[in-house]
Amino acid sequence: MSETISTTDEQLAADPFLQLLTDALRAGPGSPEWQQAVARVNAGEKGPGDEYALLVQARENLAAGKAYREVKPGVGFTRKLFSSIATDTAAAKKNPLSASLISYIGAGLVVATIGVILFWLTQGTGESEELATLLFANTRLSTDFKSALPTGWKTFGPLVVDPAKGLMPTWTGKSDKVLGGGVVSTDAMRASEPFQVEATFQFQKLSDDIIPQLFVTDDPDFSKETGISPHELVWEVSGKAQHVALPETQLLTSVSRPVVENQNITVRIVVGVNNAVILSDGNVLWTGASQLARKPRYVGVRLLCRGEGKDNRVIVKQLRVMTK
Repeated sequence: MSETISTTDEQLAADPFLQLLTDALRAGPGSPEWQQAVARVNAGEKGPGDEYALLVQARENLAAGKAYREVKPGVGFTRKLFSSIATDTAAAKKNPLSASLISYIGAGLVVATIGVILFWLTQGTGESEELATLLFANTRLSTDFKSALPTGWKTFGPLVVDPAKGLMPTWTGKSDKVLGGGVVSTDAMRASEPFQVEATFQFQKLSDDIIPQLFVTDDPDFSKETGISPHELVWEVSGKAQHVALPETQLLTSVSRPVVENQNITVRIVVGVNNAVILSDGNVLWTGASQLARKPRYVGVRLLCRGEGKDNRVIVKQLRVMTK
């Protein structure tokens, strides 16, 4: 192989035109060598023998001259190459936007998103459980219905009630329609302020013609026909069963612990920002989302009556609002 390369070098050195032609074939069309060779051929210059022999000789020289103008790595090339790779790797580790860091950030964001979703799905239950054990030590409003209503309360509704001898209806007529009336606070509770409203009811006689209610409303626009506001959370007794009505659904949900005649029941509605708990004589009847709007909240008691007034023997003994 070394002899062939030596022979080729001698031929190229002996015939500069053949060397130019070989360079032109190696560089390819359009190269300076190619243009120079074509110009000299067009000018009539020839190498040894005919043109065919010239091309064959140039092709053989091109194939045999693999070492001709061959580029080889110099001294220290390998060391410099690996040194450059190590430098690039160290720079990548220092880059805060490296692929590894981006993948870690992406995974962290996914976990954080799942955590937020789980928090919002479960926070309602947690708040309700806390509300049931909260201690409210400050009396915001209170009345025992033994005299005229104190400041902070007012009567409402088409059914006239007497607040001076235990809250009860004074109506003695007869009606097929349900008429409502009661007492409501004039001072509102802030939507961000947890509080509880507590009332004591005395059931002298149970009848479907009278329904006592304890309620919290965010819209104190009471109907002139029924005395009911459009958006309220309600506890009530109908017949012998206790029920809960939510603002959005307006459906009554029966709860345990039936009521009997000659029984006193103390009912508490504890209201948080989003949730509420309703307790009867200290027993949790219902807990969940209050469905109340983020608006000022008013509390009160109401008596719904129909039929004959003489059967109305449910009396509200006390009503008060407590804050922390």
